[in-house]
Formats: sequence, C-alpha cells, structure tokens
Amino acid sequence: MNDRHDITKREPGGRLTIRAGRLTFVPERLPRRRSLNGRTQEELGGGDLYVADLTVIESDPDGPREVLVRFVSVGADPQAARDLITGWAIAVGHGRMWFEDELCDVSDELPVVSSAMVDCPTCGDHFTESQPEFWEMVRRSGHFPARCPTCFSTLPQWDVEMDQVLSGDATDAYAQRSGSR
Repeated sequence: MNDRHDITKREPGGRLTIRAGRLTFVPERLPRRRSLNGRTQEELGGGDLYVADLTVIESDPDGPREVLVRFVSVGADPQAARDLITGWAIAVGHGRMWFEDELCDVSDELPVVSSAMVDCPTCGDHFTESQPEFWEMVRRSGHFPARCPTCFSTLPQWDVEMDQVLSGDATDAYAQRSGSR
C-alpha cells in the first residue's frame, strides 16, 4: 500500500453515504469534516450507516481513474459496503479503489449498461437516461448527476440496469441493489 504515497496529483472527490443499501454521493465543493460532527455511529443509525470520503487520484492520464476511499463511519457489514462502493465505481468508470487495507482493481470490469434511473426523494420526479452522451458524462465526471434538475435537491446515486454484468461480488452487489441482473 505504500504505492499510494507515490501518487502526487489529487483532485477533489466527495462524500459517499450508504444507508439502507442506498448510495448518495455529494461532490466536494466545500471543505469536508473528517468526523461525524461529534455524533456517534449509534446516534446516526447504528450498523446501517456508512460514510466515506473519496479522493480522486490521477496517476496517469491514459490509465484508470483511481480513488482513495477513507471511511469516516463503518456500519455492521463493511464488506457489503465495499462491494456496493466498488460496484458503483465500476458503473461510473473508476478503475481502482484504494481502501485503507486493500487495492481493488476493477479497470477491466466495465459492464454493458443500458439505462440508469433515479427518483428525487424531495419532489418525486423520476429520471431515466440511456443515451451514450449521458454515460460519457457520468464516466467523465466519475459519478451520476447529484442534483435534481427540477428542485435542485441532492439525488441518491442512480439505479442501473445492466444488460450484462461481469462476474464478481462488487458488480453483483450494485446490480442487486439496483434491482437488475
């Protein structure tokens, strides 16, 4: 894991939250607190809450996008959270996920994706996208759109329908959570 220290260029990532199997990603625009604001894991939902800070690393412009994952809060099943995060990373085009004790290289696992959808939890509007331009934008930015175009509230990360999911716990976890296979 010492390779992580040789990488010099880091870009803002964001904060990823998992609650009840639902992933929400907020791109970094403001300085992040490196804590849960003084609250305990139990006060915030016990074993059902996972919060992770993501930092994008560009080690080679032609290579896979790499992301450092630092858990701020870890619930009861850390491996399930890792699988969900890794499956999400594959769907949005990240190549390597650096967890504190593991490098997860998924650069060869790009699923064939047909569509993505999300319901805004605030206004209830429903969005479905499947155009190649949408997927190019998602893979370029490294996440699904995070704001509702109707009410501007934060959106959870989108559910995906995959025509083909390459084998592996991570892609299976994200597809299962998304209700597709």
